[in-house]
Amino acid sequence: MTSVAEPSPIIARDISFRYGEKPVLNGCSFSVSPGELVALAGPNGAGKSTLISLLSGCQTPNGGTVNVFGREASQWPPRELAQRMAVLPQRDLTPGAMTGLEATLLGRSPFLEGFFRFESREDVAIARAALERVGAGEFTEKRLSTMSGGERQLVCLARALAQKPDLLLLDEPATGLDLGHQQALFRLLRSLNREEGITLISVTHDLNLAALYFDRLVLLHNGLIHGDGAPDSLLKPEILEPVYGAELWTLQTPHGGTTVGLMP
Repeated sequence: MTSVAEPSPIIARDISFRYGEKPVLNGCSFSVSPGELVALAGPNGAGKSTLISLLSGCQTPNGGTVNVFGREASQWPPRELAQRMAVLPQRDLTPGAMTGLEATLLGRSPFLEGFFRFESREDVAIARAALERVGAGEFTEKRLSTMSGGERQLVCLARALAQKPDLLLLDEPATGLDLGHQQALFRLLRSLNREEGITLISVTHDLNLAALYFDRLVLLHNGLIHGDGAPDSLLKPEILEPVYGAELWTLQTPHGGTTVGLMP
């Protein structure tokens, strides 16, 4: 029997977007295959967060199309899309009075049934497991308003994992995290990709994190895709310097990767 190929999680064709008269994306095309681990990078204003918003269906492109799992993003009923895709935004607007568990349970909302839509014991168990998975089990009863930025970010990730997504979009997930927590977070993301097959697309400003933990780097500049490939193939001064407007050096690491630094 011939198996039916799984639709690509993301296919973006010639997408353009502007805020008022200001163009942000100018005809970007790329696709993501099931199980890929992709970093989006580029300077401030390159369109990274806008691209995440378009891929998630939160905004509609002015030109071109975005398909998610074989259907145009804008055509998905929000509840159905949230059962397949989770988004970790750059800014969390969850009320500070919520506890870590209450905030994480929001990730189960797309799956609740019935008129009153109460969480089941299974939903609570899934939320608790998600908090433990990200190393935030101790924040179950702690209110968001009393958490540090990094602690709150971990709870947001737990909420996304509670959705049990096939596709996870993250907008600068390491914001507010120290080096140790950055390492733990990106090891976790890579583990989710490798062990559970979650397709993962993350915005990052840190090219070294992209090189360490991601299989593919998409480099945005002036609203266009300036480069797309394995991180080591793009982390070269002749490629990065015109994008970032900085003098850079690169070095091969003992683990066979590439690290990037600023010239003094």
